[in-house]
Amino acid sequence: MNSKYFDLRLTNTGSEPCALLGHPGVSLLDAGGRRVGEPATRSQDGTGDGGAVRLRPGQAAHATVKTAGEGVTDGRCWPEAATLLVYPPGSRQTVTTGDLAGLRVCGDSFQVGPVGDRAP
Repeated sequence: MNSKYFDLRLTNTGSEPCALLGHPGVSLLDAGGRRVGEPATRSQDGTGDGGAVRLRPGQAAHATVKTAGEGVTDGRCWPEAATLLVYPPGSRQTVTTGDLAGLRVCGDSFQVGPVGDRAP
């Protein structure tokens, strides 16, 4: 099955350095704020090797989001999402983005890799 890959960029917007380790939690929300489908499962796809990524203010870490796209699987596609809800690794606070770059989950395949220091 062919896969589609998307870059999830997590930027340190604080005034102090920070470190990220592991996988972010990722879910899709509709325009009303309701969850679409299931949260992304963890995978090892992407540029992260599982080690900590240290970020100075303004620097970004990356995680790869992977799905089977429309037309590359026989499985049904989830309803279109309006927002991506992200829990950075080790955090209970969420961040959201409305820039989904064409992300649409099909075939119930929705995965996220560990954070890394470079884009996929």
